[in-house]
Amino acid sequence: MMDRAVSAGGRRSDWPAITAVFILVIGFTYSDDVIEFFSRTSGGRFPDLRWEILALDMALVAGTAVLKWQMTAPPRNFGEFLRGLLRGWWPVGAFLVLIIHLLLLIPAAPGQRWTVGDTPWLTLLTNAAFVGAMGLMLVSALSPTSASPGWILPVISGTFMAQLASALWYPVIDKGSGCADNISSEYFNGMVQVLPVLLVTLGLEVSYLRNTNAIREPGQRAVSVLMVILLCSAEALAFSVLAKGDRVTCGTAATWHEYVAFIITVHAAAISLATLAWLLLASTRRRP
Repeated sequence: MMDRAVSAGGRRSDWPAITAVFILVIGFTYSDDVIEFFSRTSGGRFPDLRWEILALDMALVAGTAVLKWQMTAPPRNFGEFLRGLLRGWWPVGAFLVLIIHLLLLIPAAPGQRWTVGDTPWLTLLTNAAFVGAMGLMLVSALSPTSASPGWILPVISGTFMAQLASALWYPVIDKGSGCADNISSEYFNGMVQVLPVLLVTLGLEVSYLRNTNAIREPGQRAVSVLMVILLCSAEALAFSVLAKGDRVTCGTAATWHEYVAFIITVHAAAISLATLAWLLLASTRRRP
């Protein structure tokens, strides 16, 4: 099987680690947005979205458990692996992710208010706890292949910025007019120019570290792949917003387009800057 195959250079496939990073970082960050989008486009037939989102989160948790089993070397019986898994930190992170995410979904339908206690501080602290639990799951999931969890810090900090931007959308940014005029076009214009610079700089730094054998763990390589996809997606979304010019467009499609472009560009820029800083520090320790 590909996930247990050894590459020509003698290294196990990185795809289970890459998939685990995407499930945890992208899946848990945007699972509520995906469910809300499908609910709205289907006519709002599901007014209480908490249980649909919880079901999707549980499926993501189960997926990371399977990927952790595939990354275990040598492969063990699944029952034996599951018993060992439940004695570690992974179930703690999984339980916290599910409970905290459910807490962030109160009230069930989004509105012009903060989600936790109707206060900004509780909402932001809960988002920080959610991202921390996600990071605990990520470190635990990749523990068979990672010797040092230091690479997780830029992922956590960048993802928290995306959670923060999402939490600010309804109570602070969204005007409730149903039109895509909440974010200045200057923001997207700046992102169109900044994101390619981040992509090129990250590419040069990662290339140098690979040549010096400083990037050895699958988790580190998985974050590099995540950065490329996030940056390219954010660049395309920022261009698509600018393409409409200064016209104000209204409707569900227009507001969702602006919201998704805003969140993805924030996520890509924040996590890329944090990763670049971490890579520069890592290379400084190894350069003569």
